[in-house]
Amino acid sequence: MFPNTDSGIHLGLTFDYGISDTSTLVGKVDYIWGAAAPIAGIHCDHYIPFDIDRQQDLAAWEAQQPSWVTYSAPGQSATYPGQSWAVLDNSNEAVRAYQVSRVKAALSEGFDGIGWDDYGFTNFENRQGVYQDGAWTSLEYPARNEWNDKYKSDMIEWLASMYQAFKAFPNKTLTINYVPEVGPVDMVSKVAPHLDGLFDEDGFSAYRKNRNQWEAHIKNLDHLNSLGKAWMDNNVYDVAMDTAVTSDQINWTLANYLLVKESASYVYIYSAGSGGGNYGSFFDRPEYHAAVGKPVSIRRADGTLWRRHYEGGIVYVNPPGAGSRVINLTQVHRDLSGKDTKRVALQAGQAIVLLN
Repeated sequence: MFPNTDSGIHLGLTFDYGISDTSTLVGKVDYIWGAAAPIAGIHCDHYIPFDIDRQQDLAAWEAQQPSWVTYSAPGQSATYPGQSWAVLDNSNEAVRAYQVSRVKAALSEGFDGIGWDDYGFTNFENRQGVYQDGAWTSLEYPARNEWNDKYKSDMIEWLASMYQAFKAFPNKTLTINYVPEVGPVDMVSKVAPHLDGLFDEDGFSAYRKNRNQWEAHIKNLDHLNSLGKAWMDNNVYDVAMDTAVTSDQINWTLANYLLVKESASYVYIYSAGSGGGNYGSFFDRPEYHAAVGKPVSIRRADGTLWRRHYEGGIVYVNPPGAGSRVINLTQVHRDLSGKDTKRVALQAGQAIVLLN
C-alpha cells in the first residue's frame, strides 16, 4: 500500500503546509505524514492526534461529553504541555467510536491513510482519571512521562481497536508517530502487528552519540522490515537553515538509512530552524538523488564497522562509541560532494555514502 523503495533514496515529509504548490513534490517525495490535502502520486496521511482533540475547545468538550475528558487530578484537566486542548480518554469505547468517525471522514476525502500523532507508552499528558456520572474514577495510570502495565495495556488495546476498524477501509494505511527508544524498551514487537507504518520523529540524527540507542534504533527498524511494515525516519539537526546542515550530518543520515532500508522505507533531513524543525517545508538536496540503485547485499560487520553494498556504491557506518576506522578501497569511489577517493577515515558516529 506504500510506494516501493527498493531502489535509491526515497523521501517522506512531515507535513506540507508551507509548500505553495504541492504538485511540485510529485516524483521527488513518496510519502507525506500529515498532508494538508491528498496529492495524486504521493502517499498522503491525514493527521489526527491520538488522544487530543482540537475540533472544539476544552470547555465545549466538558459541557457536551464530560465523561470523555481526562484529568490530572480532580477538577484539574489533563493537558498537552503548553496547550489547553481537551485530552480524551481513548480507553473509552465511545471516544474510540468518535475517532473512527473522524477516520472515515478523512479517508472519504481521498487520503491514503491516517497518521496518528503523539502515540507512546509514557503518560505524556498526565492523564490520571475521569468523571463517570459525576464521580471521580481513577484510570490507574502513572505520573507524567512515566509508564506502568495498565497504561501500556490500554495503549496497545487502543491501537489494536483502531487497526481492526481499518479493515472497513481497504487499501488505507494506519501509521503512528512513535519513538520506540523513548519509554519502555522492546515495545515495537507489541505495536507492529497493529499498524501499517511507523513514523519515527527522532530518526538517526538523535543517535550519533549513544551506542545503545543507535543499536536499539537499528533493531527496531529491522523488526518492522521483517514484518513488511513501512517506516519513515525523520531527522532534525540543530542548525538554523537547511543549507547549514553539514555534509557529515547528511552522510550520517543517508548511510544509516541505506544500511537498513527495505521496500517501504522513507527518510528526510530537516534543520531545526527557529525550533522544532522546519516541518511543512521541502528542501531538495542533491544527495537525495545519489544513484545508489538497489542493494546487492545485506549489511555486514567488519569488527565494529558496518557496510552494505549497492548496485551503485557502498555505505559505511561507524557506530557511536566505536574506535576510529580507516577504509582503504580497492578502487576509486566518489563521495556525495563529488570528490574521488580510495581512502576514508571515519570517527565514531560518522558514516559515508560512496558511489562507484
